[in-house]
Amino acid sequence: MIHETPDVSVVRADAHVRACAGFSVPVGTAGDDQAAIQELNAHLTRWGLQTRVRRRQEKAPQGARHRFFLDLAGVSQELTSELDTAALTRELANANADGRTSVEAEIWLAWLVSPGLLEFPSFAELFAQFRIRCAIVDAASRTLVDFHAHAVNRPVSHWTYIEDVGFRLNAGKSLLEGLRLALHPETPEKRYAFSCYRASEYVVLLGLAAEAERSNPALYEGIEAQWLQGPLMAARFEAAFLSPLGTAERPLPKRWYVPGDRVWFRNPEPVSGDVAGYEGSFVLYLGRGHFGNFWKLDKPFTIEDKLYEIYCWRFGVCTREGEEAWIDDDLVDQAVAEAKKCPQQMAQIIDEMYRYRDPYPEINGGGAIDYQREVPRFVLPASCNVTLPT
Repeated sequence: MIHETPDVSVVRADAHVRACAGFSVPVGTAGDDQAAIQELNAHLTRWGLQTRVRRRQEKAPQGARHRFFLDLAGVSQELTSELDTAALTRELANANADGRTSVEAEIWLAWLVSPGLLEFPSFAELFAQFRIRCAIVDAASRTLVDFHAHAVNRPVSHWTYIEDVGFRLNAGKSLLEGLRLALHPETPEKRYAFSCYRASEYVVLLGLAAEAERSNPALYEGIEAQWLQGPLMAARFEAAFLSPLGTAERPLPKRWYVPGDRVWFRNPEPVSGDVAGYEGSFVLYLGRGHFGNFWKLDKPFTIEDKLYEIYCWRFGVCTREGEEAWIDDDLVDQAVAEAKKCPQQMAQIIDEMYRYRDPYPEINGGGAIDYQREVPRFVLPASCNVTLPT
């Protein structure tokens, strides 16, 4: 069972263990809270985490809240210094390392070791967010598209391109079905063209909209109606559906990821970074230390893989008089393969790239690692903070 504790900080036997803020839920009625805590305990017991989970009831700015966090006493410094969620899950959870259960366990563990308090407005929203995370991971792990910074296409049965608007959902068609057809082609030869930016939006939207259809039909209808007029993209998409965690002043630990996070890796090299589509890379964290690879389904990225690739973009820059610069991905792959033959060069690449990125527009010695993550907004009727244009 989840253990109650009078002390909100993690019980620590070792000075190196980083304190966990964990997550909180407002205190409700005794009966409702008891049932929800039992449901949460069932999740945690399934993966053997319940013996390390601590709960404290404490004052909140409004009323009181339950606070849940993980006791990391006795866990090695290697795992706790950066709150490496994948490694901690392997160490502490009874989960199949190759199956879906390890991803589910990592979601809960990552929330329980969150470096800053994650505040959920209700237990119902907590469980809804868990389902959204699982849906995003499932969608991202099956997404296969062609990379194009400019040229794009979609299944014509569900999408029509409108100049200066983007791909609009066709009347009478399901948004969820249209997203799935675009992201999950029947065969690799039938894949559609995306930038990583747009593909990441579609994946997040698919996971969030699926939960909205289940638990807040009015929200789903509003999202679908918006796409019948025209899509929300880039900053408008982020403002509607995502919330940032972490700042340049208070960066998140470099290995703390929750499955379903949308993550940005910046390209800090100015020449290749000026090539359209190579400013950086948007990916979805799949759990188990891997990020989705939209272009090669069977080759998800580790952090190191992504850093090698972005670093070697500089070796693939091509120019031709009268044309915009482009990057030859075959040259990039060759450069990565050569770098991996030399341990000294690999270490140098990691040393340079495994730093927090500079805030835009600065390029001043920063690396590729983002100091923040983008997480889905709340969707249930009582707590929804998705903001669609009026």
